[in-house]
Amino acid sequence: AGGGNLDIVKLLLEAGADVNAQGQVGLDGTALIAAAGRGKAEIVKLLLTAGADVNAQPQVGDYGTALIAAANQGDFVAIKLLLKVGADVNAQAQTGEHGTALIAAARDGKMKIVKLLLEAGANADGRALATAEEKGHEKIVKLLLAAGAKEPTEGTETSD
Repeated sequence: AGGGNLDIVKLLLEAGADVNAQGQVGLDGTALIAAAGRGKAEIVKLLLTAGADVNAQPQVGDYGTALIAAANQGDFVAIKLLLKVGADVNAQAQTGEHGTALIAAARDGKMKIVKLLLEAGANADGRALATAEEKGHEKIVKLLLAAGAKEPTEGTETSD
C-alpha cells in the first residue's frame, strides 16, 4: 500500500488479502499506516472502505497509528478521511518516536495540520508544545498556548 499503486492494492484485496494484516518488521506495521505515511489518500480511502482498522497499533513501525503517519506526512486529505471514520485524535503511539498526531505535526511545523487536529479535539499537551519550541516553530507554539498547552513538568519527556 505504501508503494502507492491503487490498482495493485485493489487486486490484493480482491484476492482476499487481510486488510488488517500486521507486519513483523519494517517502518509501517499495516497497509493503512503505510499508505497514510506516504500521502496516498486514495489508497487510505480504499483500505478504510475494505474494513481497515483505523486505530490499529502494530507492534512494529515508526508511527503507531495511521493518523500519526498522516500527520507526519502532512496529508490533510488522509487525516480528514481517518478522522471521519473515527481515528483517535489523541492516540499515544506504542512504537516509533512521534507520540501523537499533534506532536508529529508540531515537530515538522505543519500549521494547517496542527489546526485541524486541535479542531478535531486533540489535547494541546506539554509534549507537543515542547516539541514545537525545540524545533523553533513560533506560530505553532502560539497556537498551542492559545489552545491551553502548558509547559511540561520536570520529568516529562518530549517525544524526540
